[in-house]
Amino acid sequence: MINKIFDLENMGVSQYFIKFKSTTLETEYNQFNVPFLKEEARAGVFIAILSWLLVAMMEPMNTPTSAYPSIFIATIFAVSCLLIVSRATRSHLFERYHQPIILLGVLGTIISISAKVKYHPDFDISHYMPVLMFITVWMFAVSGLSLNYAAIVGLLFYAFVYISFLMPAHINSVELITATYYMVISYFMGAVIGIHQEIQSRKIFLVHQELEQEKSHHQHKSIHDPLTKLPNRELLEDRLSQAINLSVRNQIKCAGLFIDLDKFKNINDQYGHLVGDLYLKEVASRLQDITREADTLARIGGDEFFLLMLDVKDEETALAISRKIQDNLNEYFVLADKIKLKGLGASVGLCMLPYQHCTPNDIINRADKAMYQVKHLGKTLSTI
Repeated sequence: MINKIFDLENMGVSQYFIKFKSTTLETEYNQFNVPFLKEEARAGVFIAILSWLLVAMMEPMNTPTSAYPSIFIATIFAVSCLLIVSRATRSHLFERYHQPIILLGVLGTIISISAKVKYHPDFDISHYMPVLMFITVWMFAVSGLSLNYAAIVGLLFYAFVYISFLMPAHINSVELITATYYMVISYFMGAVIGIHQEIQSRKIFLVHQELEQEKSHHQHKSIHDPLTKLPNRELLEDRLSQAINLSVRNQIKCAGLFIDLDKFKNINDQYGHLVGDLYLKEVASRLQDITREADTLARIGGDEFFLLMLDVKDEETALAISRKIQDNLNEYFVLADKIKLKGLGASVGLCMLPYQHCTPNDIINRADKAMYQVKHLGKTLSTI
């Protein structure tokens, strides 16, 4: 059965921060997450541009006229970077380079804020600190930037702000302590939100993986024989439909072989159904050894099998395979390394396709009728 994977045992902390221990799982997660990143990046761009416009509207109340040009250029630069990110989310390049693309918008925002602070003649910590805090939370939680990138960029950003703007002598100690406190708190808050989102995103992916595995498992069971694991009649009919289309389109011949084991009931009666099941599994194994990779071997009844062969040269080639199957099933069977049984052989009916108005069910029925002719005529191969 499929293992439950709701816990974090598949995740670990490494030099790349939070990631799956399995490289394959990490790659699948990144592919799975791309559509969500597109939506998140677009939402992040909308929120960032709206915030920039609101800040720009309030800027004149705290900024001297001489700083207007620099503030205007910084705003245009930030909005331009964000619009590039928004446009890139609609490009196929986003699937491969989503983090560098989102990073462009984040860096554009950070550079613009830094420029505003730098060219502001009178640095006002009370005015810009809420903006710095907002950028931090936005970067971790809404921008679409991965936790790993956000953590590194956030540290570099705050180090730059601290060294460039908070260390000069005209900043008093109270303002310095207050600014440091708010930066630490905002970074910690952003990191916590980012970690929570990253873990939840990976949990959702694991749940999705489990549901897909469950779905695939049940689909496989519904179209495969539980004993031999071969395709059942439902899957065979689908493959026959494909073979009909292929043969008509490419003008090639295909063959359907209906294989019925001879006197199989005697094994069940003499040795029991357990030995009968072992015999059927060995028959399936031998037939699979004869089957080409492109062909389909199916179990369609208790002791009935069907072999669909694609691109058969001619009828004689299909008959040669039929004789090979009979010879193989006539040999002795050794079951469970201790039960030795004489091969019972099989009757094989052949139906070549395509023919006019052929259908999957009609092909099986024709091969079945040919098989009964074989039984009646005593191992003389018959075709329809």
